[in-house]
Amino acid sequence: HVKMTTEGGERVRVGPAGQIGLGGANYGTSGQLLTSSGSGSAPTWTTVSSAPTIELVADGSIAANTSVIVTSAGKAKTIVGYSDGIGSEIDVATTTSSSNAYSSVAEDASTGRVVYLYRNNAVNPNATYYRVGTRTGTSVTWGTAATIQDGACDGGYTQIVNIGADKFFAIYKSQGDAHYYTRVLTTTSSNTATLGTHVVMTDTSNNNLSDVRLPQLAYNTSTGAIIGIYGQNGGANGGIIARMWTVSGTTITRGAPVQMRTGVCETMDACWMQYKKSMVAVYRWNNNQFNYSLIREPDSGTTATYYNGNVTSNTGGNHMVTFDSTNNVLTTAYQYSQNGAWIYYPGVWQASGSVGRVSWGGDLSMAAGGSNLPTSWDYGNMIYQPDANKYLFVGQQGSNGYRITFSPSGTLGGSSQTLTSATAPVQFSTNFDRHLMKIGGSGAVLVPYNASGSSKLIVRQYPSSTLTSGNFVGFSDGTSYSDGQTVTVNVVGNTSTQSSLTTGSLYYVQANGTLGTTAGTPSVVAGKALSSTKLLIQPV
Repeated sequence: HVKMTTEGGERVRVGPAGQIGLGGANYGTSGQLLTSSGSGSAPTWTTVSSAPTIELVADGSIAANTSVIVTSAGKAKTIVGYSDGIGSEIDVATTTSSSNAYSSVAEDASTGRVVYLYRNNAVNPNATYYRVGTRTGTSVTWGTAATIQDGACDGGYTQIVNIGADKFFAIYKSQGDAHYYTRVLTTTSSNTATLGTHVVMTDTSNNNLSDVRLPQLAYNTSTGAIIGIYGQNGGANGGIIARMWTVSGTTITRGAPVQMRTGVCETMDACWMQYKKSMVAVYRWNNNQFNYSLIREPDSGTTATYYNGNVTSNTGGNHMVTFDSTNNVLTTAYQYSQNGAWIYYPGVWQASGSVGRVSWGGDLSMAAGGSNLPTSWDYGNMIYQPDANKYLFVGQQGSNGYRITFSPSGTLGGSSQTLTSATAPVQFSTNFDRHLMKIGGSGAVLVPYNASGSSKLIVRQYPSSTLTSGNFVGFSDGTSYSDGQTVTVNVVGNTSTQSSLTTGSLYYVQANGTLGTTAGTPSVVAGKALSSTKLLIQPV
């Protein structure tokens, strides 16, 4: 007991049950708080829950007493685990261009929204269309296709990149005035999109562009900047061009185009290094060598800076580059023209000047990784999947599509990092004409391609989970919720009702959201069993 005395001489007692005693009367009980709505208002006793909870909006349905994560949009979502495999061929659109240069795809990993651009040959004149879908694992639910241009558009070279939750930035050509434009698409959960105002692309003399080749785009998730590189014909203003854009809402501000090379690229691939605010592009131009450019986002302003370099003086084709964001290592590869062998070069960024450089390691045979890539393959492309820490190589032999998975090995984080543990080539298509692959969320890679005039998509899924080491927040309470409802989540310090627990055991959240006494990947603590049905939620 705690005893105090008021100015009037009355004794105030605080009892073990949390009651306050004044004179001969007791007021309140444990877990109650004395509150008032303002000066002169009578105080009231309010029951306060001692078990901590939070409230979040549901992203999808959530069952009672289910482990939940918080998404990048600040919503509660159930945990989904994915097993290793490749999905079935997905039809995107029929009667499309047979040229792989006219299609592109991007995914918003936070929502699973996918936007696919393609040339629609069923309309006159031909036009660039888009289709919005939502990906779950290896399947996509599509909305209705629509044209990206207010009027007719050409359907020439396109490119698209995700720039935030349900927002995409696209490059395409208008049929009406034959100019290239940029545009923001804002997608919805119903697989539709609204289009922002288009902005024309210009050259270094501020002339509108009618010829853009092999465009590549990257997005800085920290600053919101969009970095691009593309080839351009046009005399003194032509060549290989870098530039930067910024977006506010759907309003696009374009930075000045920067001419890096005077020769037009014949091949092109690019990747983004977030930690250095830089894009690395590899290509062959009129010297026929294996070249690269490092394009850096400026610390201020909207004019990109760059450095041009050489990977090797050897000639070849099928140039590709990808970035291992786990170990901060670039891997670029090509098919050597002298013997058709597939060669790769690991590289790391190094400080030099205001932009930096890439220090490339020696030429390494991809066959040394355990897979003898056939010299008869007439196309290849490779991409690093950060969730899975794997490299996916996709090759084409005639009309057949093949896939191989490599793992990073050797001296990780350096220019001697190697590709090893290759799987055997697996054929996944008998009618394949490739496009550039894109990274999806949760261990997925999107592989778009053309098959006899139809736009296709296939998803390579690596073992993965939407659970990370930092996004688990707790368990939904004893109520089931539907999409958009406010979910009450029991968090650390509270308990959750479960079943078949072993009293006293420590439990971990598994990759599929269930509980187990063995740590999964990632290792996330759920809590300790107080009984067979009650789990005390503990810190991760």
